[in-house]
Amino acid sequence: MARQWRDGMVLDDADRIAALPRAGVACSKPIGKGAIFLYVGDMSIVISRPQSIAEIALQTTGVGDFDCLVAEFLDEFKLHPSFERIREEPPLLNGRFEKGEIIDAYLGAVAEHLADENGFPCPPWAEKRGLAHPWFTHPSENLRAVLLIESPPAFRKRNLFVSENALNRA
Repeated sequence: MARQWRDGMVLDDADRIAALPRAGVACSKPIGKGAIFLYVGDMSIVISRPQSIAEIALQTTGVGDFDCLVAEFLDEFKLHPSFERIREEPPLLNGRFEKGEIIDAYLGAVAEHLADENGFPCPPWAEKRGLAHPWFTHPSENLRAVLLIESPPAFRKRNLFVSENALNRA
């Protein structure tokens, strides 16, 4: 489970992390192995990066923080690629908040994409994740045509249409 330090206090469960204000949270630079520094309004917080796909789901409290958690996981995965980081099935988020079903499918796509890139087998749980209807990262009809063409295969097969560099990190 993620650990979070604030004013010298250690918080050990996702419910307490979820209770923190999310407005104004910005992804920021790593400050050590597996840790990031966040600003929330006037408050600064150190939180551990998700070490697995399952941890992304456990730490996600809504669509707003999902992008940041995926980005932080990708940074960590690039440093230490391992099948163990994608093997464990994350809890389903559909029904927990709006667009949870999209996040469920997206996590499956991320797992398969990383497996393909690193020569790992696709985790069995990832094969079951997908959407019944297409979802595009941008509502523009013109951009949808581009997304249909350039979406990576792991996303396209789940009816997720994203840019070809959706998982690229600087």
